[in-house]
Amino acid sequence: MRFARVPVALLFLAHAAYGLHLPSSHLSVAPARHARVVLVATDTAVSAEQLVRDLFGSGTVDPSAVAAACAPSVVWDDMGAKEPCEGPAAVQAMLEAKFPAGSILVLDKVSDGVASGGFIWHREASTQDAEEGPGLRGTTFVELDAEGRLVFVQEGCEPQFKAGEATEALLKAATANQEKPVREKTYTERTPGTAEEVARYLWQEAYPGGASPSEALRLFSPDIEYQDFNYQEPFVGLAQVKDFVEAFDIAGVDFIPVRISQGTRRCCFTWATKINGNDGPSGISFYEVDDEGAVVFIRDIPAPFPRGFRPLADLAAAVDPARRMLSASKLFGAGLGVGSQGMGLLKPVFAKQATWQAEVLAGGEAEYAAAKRAAQARLDAAATSAPLVIYTYGLSPFSTEALKLLDATGASYREIELGPEWFLLDADGSATRAELLARHGMSSLPHVFIGGESIGGLYSGSPGLVELQRSGELRARLKAAGAL
Repeated sequence: MRFARVPVALLFLAHAAYGLHLPSSHLSVAPARHARVVLVATDTAVSAEQLVRDLFGSGTVDPSAVAAACAPSVVWDDMGAKEPCEGPAAVQAMLEAKFPAGSILVLDKVSDGVASGGFIWHREASTQDAEEGPGLRGTTFVELDAEGRLVFVQEGCEPQFKAGEATEALLKAATANQEKPVREKTYTERTPGTAEEVARYLWQEAYPGGASPSEALRLFSPDIEYQDFNYQEPFVGLAQVKDFVEAFDIAGVDFIPVRISQGTRRCCFTWATKINGNDGPSGISFYEVDDEGAVVFIRDIPAPFPRGFRPLADLAAAVDPARRMLSASKLFGAGLGVGSQGMGLLKPVFAKQATWQAEVLAGGEAEYAAAKRAAQARLDAAATSAPLVIYTYGLSPFSTEALKLLDATGASYREIELGPEWFLLDADGSATRAELLARHGMSSLPHVFIGGESIGGLYSGSPGLVELQRSGELRARLKAAGAL
């Protein structure tokens, strides 16, 4: 399969749907003149660490207490929201919605910064079952003003769906035509001793000065744990982390540090990216060093792109308001079941995503209107272009199973592959998918037409291939249409 012509926009689509993000210890770094690193004062009335522990250490979030600890000009940037909250009243309203009764926020690690810092956390429910693990995990960056009040907060949480190795394929596809530049080494190699110093050395000196990923690896502990939330499990040990880091040493991706907190043992920092010169995902990271100053823990979290588009996170919040994590037990508890019932609940999510994706890839309202008309014409022509027509994805197991079922009947058919998968569709494929949804109520593939009439997909639709076969009607329908 070839990925060479996948546009950068698809990287953003996959980032939104799959939580795709860029491991922070192994990207190119934009030249220093583009960096927007914010330095903060150190003479606050209370330390960032102490304020975090006072506000969140009990496990129960008190929105009014947090709001009272905010400066009048506070900006609270939840990267999953459409826009940041500004002002204590908006922060209180946001936290009240985010932490209903029964919600518990557990502090896992807190940085020891004074004027700025951060913490990593997970959610729990006061009434959760014993077999349920931790809920949603996240990271929060905090910055205080001279009076020790919260003046800036940025937070991110893990994506509900983790794409794993597909991340590497998508990044390499988006930058396929980029050559990795050869940069002259202009930095002075040194070994920092604190978490903040490590972050600043790597992102303000070493990488802008031409360092390779080996420079970061040199500063990592043999026992490092690297939590990249695009993967279900963390990378543990230097060997695993080395393979992971080197796999993502990709040309065309520039990493730009924005805010780096204080911290001796632990620090938090925020970042942005450029992909082929275009604005890419932003995010937040957390570093911890051991007694020798070696990095022993890293967590990276991306922001959804574009902002506010997180259908699976919204579903998790609706199903499990306290833990905010999709799990089998909660899905069953909500009456979703498994298989087609579970997919049926996700149908509105994918329907919304299908239309949104088509609009984004079209490039504008007028362009989408034109793409929609073209898709309608293609569907009109394709549905009757053969007695049996099937739309597929090249990597979909459901499409593969449908083709095997048709092959077993001996029928002749026309296969139209829209793309490898829904998140790798181009503008035309996305418009066709959206039009299939508009006409037949299904955005999923495969989609089968017998004699120009839609019969749905493999298991879904009216009535679907499997149901036609089970009832004994499939061969008769195929023969009547001239496919046998």
